[in-house]
Amino acid sequence: MKQRTLLTYALLALPLAVVGLPLTFYVPALYAQSRGLALGAISAALLLARVADVVVDPLIGTLSDRLATPFGHRRPWIVLGAIMTVVGVRHVFAPPPGIGMAYLLGWIVLLYTGWSMVSIPYFAWGGGLSTDYHRRSVITGAREFFGMIGLLVSAIAPTLFPDPDPGKFVVPMAHLADWITWSMPVAVLALLLGVAEPTVPPARHAGGALKLLWRNGPFRLLMGATLLGGIGTAVNGALIVFFLQQLHLGNHPELLLYFLISAVAGVPFWVWLARRTGKHRALCYGSLWGCSWFAVLPFIPDGDYHLVGLVNLMAGLSIGAAPVLGASMAADVIDFDMVRLRQDRSALFFSLWAMGTKATQAVGILALPLVALLGFDPKGPVTPQAHTALAVGYVGVPILFWLSALTLIWNFPIDRARQARIARWRSIRNVVP
Repeated sequence: MKQRTLLTYALLALPLAVVGLPLTFYVPALYAQSRGLALGAISAALLLARVADVVVDPLIGTLSDRLATPFGHRRPWIVLGAIMTVVGVRHVFAPPPGIGMAYLLGWIVLLYTGWSMVSIPYFAWGGGLSTDYHRRSVITGAREFFGMIGLLVSAIAPTLFPDPDPGKFVVPMAHLADWITWSMPVAVLALLLGVAEPTVPPARHAGGALKLLWRNGPFRLLMGATLLGGIGTAVNGALIVFFLQQLHLGNHPELLLYFLISAVAGVPFWVWLARRTGKHRALCYGSLWGCSWFAVLPFIPDGDYHLVGLVNLMAGLSIGAAPVLGASMAADVIDFDMVRLRQDRSALFFSLWAMGTKATQAVGILALPLVALLGFDPKGPVTPQAHTALAVGYVGVPILFWLSALTLIWNFPIDRARQARIARWRSIRNVVP
């Protein structure tokens, strides 16, 4: 694959990431502190929207695999999904005054559905661009590199477009909506014109999502690790703004920027390490590194800007490991399925991963009422009880889930040698692009 083709494919990850980060980090604060919605109402709306994805995501994956059009399996879904995503973003990111839970729920369902219609076929497209064990890590690394840049764009927005009333995110969210409105169509057009869609035999049947899950052992392991690790990340992300505010650092959104700059810088390292140790071991090492640094956070004195910045820089290095290597491992798992059934169900597999990721985000949102139950009030004073509640939610719970995910993939069964054998069988059975 030419370098230009690789970069053209990876570009769409940038606006997709710009959409994703505010949904986790900024939307709860935006609707709670500037529109007056209760944390319970916000959590309920986000949870219900994610529940809808349990049906929507596998349906998108199945139809994308099975329906061949003159424009390909993936292209029509990406185009329609991009339109829906832009419309949803403009309403969710810039809510008018006086709205309630129904407004957030309705528009965020549209946004989530559109995002799925873009991301699921897009990931399946990338999974078919190469059958080489390490080249896949390069492809996912390029995609996640652009994704990390998208996260940086979202993180920089509060600094570039500060609110008159800090911490409410009204102004930066509106500017992000404008940016997504033009950047996503540009990235989609570049993909459609600059990258050939892999041609593989269409899926004859879906086989049932649950049956698919239990018949593929490596998929079960990777899915389990995705769910456990995703819950930890979602809980962590839902509380990061409030944690910084408790440390009297809420007016320093650039601290999140340090975290993301380090994540971008770490992507090439994880691709390099995976070539030497294997993808699953490199992913485990990244998780251990991140957990070690996050464990320091509860002991940092209030207002210690430099120490928080150092921890964010060090912990941020690990962030790229899971999306880069996990997606590359997912493509290897899909090969295993193709060899057995001689058909392409890539989008269905990626839809199940997407469904799992969104389910974990929904569970993560439950961290908001949990810390409220433990004594945290986003509008109340900083108290030792509130600080402890956030420390448990922001640090303790995520580390527990991250380490649990690590135990599932430490001895992952598809390594370089086995994947090479699977790739040869794909060639023999004529299910290669």
